[in-house]
Amino acid sequence: MNCMYCKNENLKNDLITKSYEKEGVVTVISGVPVLICDACGQEYLA
Repeated sequence: MNCMYCKNENLKNDLITKSYEKEGVVTVISGVPVLICDACGQEYLA
């Protein structure tokens, strides 16, 4: 897979933590698998 933004071919697997807020309630999800572009940092859900 290539990065949609910079066309780089080097994407690495990683786990991140995401947080979402709705109506004053914050939910934190850790261990979300993503592919991250080495060149521009764009994240894609894996």
